[in-house]
Order: sequence, then structure tokens, then C-alpha cells
Amino acid sequence: MAKYLICGLAYFDDEYFELTSANEPEHVIQLGAAASRCLLILLEAKGQVVTKKDLLEGGWGQYGNVVSTNNVNQAIAHIRKCFAAFGIKADSVVTIPRIGYKTSDTFFMRGAKDDQPPAPVLPADPTWPVDAPPNEADKFPPSMAPDIAQPAVSRRQAGRTYAALVALAISSTIAAFMFAPDLQRNLFQKAPHASYVPVKTGEKIRHFIEEGFSDRTEFIAQKISMLEKNPPRLLPSKPDWNVYINGAHANNVFSYFLCRNAIENSDADCVSYVIIDEVDI
Repeated sequence: MAKYLICGLAYFDDEYFELTSANEPEHVIQLGAAASRCLLILLEAKGQVVTKKDLLEGGWGQYGNVVSTNNVNQAIAHIRKCFAAFGIKADSVVTIPRIGYKTSDTFFMRGAKDDQPPAPVLPADPTWPVDAPPNEADKFPPSMAPDIAQPAVSRRQAGRTYAALVALAISSTIAAFMFAPDLQRNLFQKAPHASYVPVKTGEKIRHFIEEGFSDRTEFIAQKISMLEKNPPRLLPSKPDWNVYINGAHANNVFSYFLCRNAIENSDADCVSYVIIDEVDI
């Protein structure tokens, strides 16, 4: 169920990672998991500035992926694009240079449940005057006495069931307060933030290596050679890709970011490329 109504135009469901038009329920756009988590953090900040570091931890930290600030930039760009599809102004998410993002001063949202109609009110049980004499037709023979007494038993059973449900709700609430902090720490663990240094392989520097591997000459040469032997076939031929080489936990795994521009720029336009050398498996 949607949790937020954004600018009166779209419902945001953080469980299914989607936006739904408030006027046309059949108009649904998938945000994706990471972008949805970033949007939820911005909404819950209620106009306060959210740093890129916080968005990295909240959007990707629980998976332990190798990420950079470019991932945040692309997620925000995707959110703005989806907003525009529903008529929400793209500047509803404001960039704070070198710091992070926030929702604009004109941005507004509210809980989606506020728009739900109130529950219908059932009519009360009829009451009778205390001194009203019973009608002869209302008198039952003794053989029907057990049937008349049965509703009282049902009310007692309903009372016991209600008490059990209340006790269960209280127990669940106490358990949530006890375990929620640990759960939150597990979900929002610190996301690794990769830094890269240039590798001189020619006149123009176009290869970069993750900082922790910069002194491993043979490792770098192996990664560059593997990429040259197995270029990505689904990408357009572009000799001047910026190649960012990632470290790997296995010798047969080769991980890269291929970017048109510097990875720290908002217009980096990067793709992830992984090669698995089956010979070493």
C-alpha cells in the first residue's frame, strides 16, 4: 500500500518501489530499489539536507556493493525524470553543491492514508424502555432456554479473544522496540566508497585502479589485458572510455566501470562490466 502522496499528483509505494498517478491509477512507473530508498530518505528528512554519504549508506549499504557518488547522482536524476512524468516539477529535488540533496521549499507530501474514506459507522443496537412489559409473543417455552442463553456465551468468547489480541499486540510492540535498533544497524551498514587513482598506460590516461591496488603492477596489467581481449559487445565502440578497475575477491573475476566522463561527475554515464574467466573455475 502506498505510504505517501507527493504534491497531490503521485502516490509513492516504498515496498513495491513504484509511483502511481493519483488521477490515473493505471499509470504506474517503477522507480527501482535503490532510487526508492533514496527517495524515502529525502521524504523522511522533511526538507532537511541529506548528504551523499547518507544516501549511499541508505540506498546501497545493506548490499555491500562497490558504489560511488555517481550512483547517487544517477538515482536522483531517475527520480526527477519519474516526477516529471506525473507533472511534478523536476526541481522538487534540489542539489546542494558538494554536499547532497533536499526537497524544495514548495515540495509537499502527506501520508496516503489521509485520503482514505472513513470507516462506515454501523447503527447502534436498539434499546428498549426498562419498564416496557414483554409481549406474550416474546415469551418462549422452557425448551428454548439454552438457545436464548447462547449469545451471552458468544459475548464472553469474543471478550476473551479481544483480550488475547490486545496482549499479542503489546508483546509485538515490546519486541519491536527491543530488536529494531539492531535490525536498523544491520540494514544500514556502512557502504564501501571506492576511490581510484590513474594508471599510466600511454600518452592519455584512460585507466584507473581502485586505490588499494595501485601498487600491484602485475594485477593491473592482467585486468587491462583481459578487458582488451574481451571488450563489451553490447556497448557502442568508443576507444576513449574511462576504465575504472575494481578489486575482486576471486582471481577469475574481473570487474570494471566504463564511463564516458570522469566517474565523480554527475554526467559520468557509467556502466558496470564484469568478466568471469571460466578457465580458472
